[in-house]
Amino acid sequence: MGESILNNEKVTELYLYIVQHSDTDTEYWYGGISDVNSILATFDRNDIKDLVNTLIEWRPELLSNLAFALTADDDRGLPAVRSYLYAHIFLILDNPELLNVIDDFDYLLNSDDMVSPLVPDIRRKLNEYNFLNYDRVAIGNCQVVLNKLNCH
Repeated sequence: MGESILNNEKVTELYLYIVQHSDTDTEYWYGGISDVNSILATFDRNDIKDLVNTLIEWRPELLSNLAFALTADDDRGLPAVRSYLYAHIFLILDNPELLNVIDDFDYLLNSDDMVSPLVPDIRRKLNEYNFLNYDRVAIGNCQVVLNKLNCH
């Protein structure tokens, strides 16, 4: 665990929860979606900023688990904030973990202006990876999502 994760009590709580429950399911992580989103619902803007700054220190499988929780059908927490966090995770992950979260890319449609500065980097990453012959329809859908985000 990186030192900066310990600097914010809420970030530490979220991180430790995901670590403790990361082996609940193997292929797709559903082990604590509602709990993760309940924890996130208590975050204020400063907590979100602190979380974003620590995500780079998280192990890829923990980021994937967090992404699954963020994009799940759950009424806890603001969808725009969850979308913003998903965008940051998308930008951090590389293959093969990136392929684990791309299927939820349309969750970005829940975003607000917070994600706008990230759109060029997301577009660049999509083009750069082209997901090694990943489903062309899915990639096309990602481009549609990005075009809609540019309209915000």
